[in-house]
Amino acid sequence: MQDFLPLKIGGSINLGALSMLLLKKAHIGEVLPYVFDDKVIDECEKRGISLL
Repeated sequence: MQDFLPLKIGGSINLGALSMLLLKKAHIGEVLPYVFDDKVIDECEKRGISLL
């Protein structure tokens, strides 16, 4: 099992949160590229949030 599983799981979530904090962003999509559904995209456009 030691050779199969990574030592840490979920590091990118923490890096995203840290990036949001340092860059003063409101949404994770502003610092990390994801695929969002149309509802999320529309809501972000209404609030002036530009997604990657």
